[in-house]
Amino acid sequence: MADVLAPLGSSDERSVAAAALDLVTYDWIAGLPGWQLRFRDGRQGVRGLTFPDSRRIEVYVRGSDTPEDLAHVLAHELGHAVDVTYFGEVQRAAWLAARGFRRDTIWFPGESGVSDFATGAGDFAESFGWVHGSTVRWAGELAPPPNFL
Repeated sequence: MADVLAPLGSSDERSVAAAALDLVTYDWIAGLPGWQLRFRDGRQGVRGLTFPDSRRIEVYVRGSDTPEDLAHVLAHELGHAVDVTYFGEVQRAAWLAARGFRRDTIWFPGESGVSDFATGAGDFAESFGWVHGSTVRWAGELAPPPNFL
């Protein structure tokens, strides 16, 4: 697990990232075989990114992060990985219906210019973060957090 934290510049950042990993309840190693996770130094405007083509997740650690903040970001990105690994049209349509969204809701932001948090994929990832990370914040733009906790 040390290689996940190795790119971080400070021991404080490594400690926060390690604590965040401990807070995430989803077993990403078993659930997402072949995926890689890396914590990196903070980036302006971006908390994390999921790269489906290379099966890689990057989470950007800022000096102001708490383990709970970072656990939510990590679990959100894991939600994207779960989506692209296991979901197809049927599962995505079922998610939209379960959340009360229109069937034509944009799933991926892509070239639409829409924020991740205003798409079906973003809502699923935020919900995944809410359940498997922490409930310290909600950034979803389509609806409030799910009430199935």
